[in-house]
Amino acid sequence: MLDADPGTPMPDGATLNENNRLQSIIVIDRDDAQAGYARSFGTIHYEHPGTYLYALAEKTPDAADRIPGVSYSDAAYRVVVTVSDDKAGKLVADVRLRKLADDAGVLQGDNDAGVPVEPQNGVHTALFKNVFALNEVQIGPLATKVLNGRGFTVDGSGAGEFTFRMRPAGAHAADAPCPRALRAMVHLDTSRCTTRARCSPLDNLRSGLSI
Repeated sequence: MLDADPGTPMPDGATLNENNRLQSIIVIDRDDAQAGYARSFGTIHYEHPGTYLYALAEKTPDAADRIPGVSYSDAAYRVVVTVSDDKAGKLVADVRLRKLADDAGVLQGDNDAGVPVEPQNGVHTALFKNVFALNEVQIGPLATKVLNGRGFTVDGSGAGEFTFRMRPAGAHAADAPCPRALRAMVHLDTSRCTTRARCSPLDNLRSGLSI
């Protein structure tokens, strides 16, 4: 959104907002992918020498219109256009762009005066970064051991101990979140179990395998 005082030259289609300021709004969407998600506000025509100030920021949608999981940019820019007579019968324009705040809204530069944004290939570009990140979810897998045919051995030989291992598998194994331990090994103490008993130390499993 480009914003300026009344009477300031603006691109075609600018309107007066509720704060009695001129504004020009462009929308960047998926159709702008080939252009690098960049779009111009259009041409501004100047007829008189002077210094013209503009504010440039992303318009954050109302709560009902926001995309779930998307954080919107709080970056802010100031555009200063100085139009002067070149003494040869022509008006010339000098454009300066300053970044006043970053995407998190942190003020930039000494005394919050902003930092200059240099043109790339002769074009001044204001960058706004949005982030898509859904809320984290957690799971606590459980394991159950059933022994049929004999009793659990509790004589210290280890025959009554069982170990469960959880590790990533499948097409997304390389990117799969893992438990806090590098290899989640859950030990079941079967000393209190009897023949054909079902051992489910849920607290152990939840703490050992919580992601």
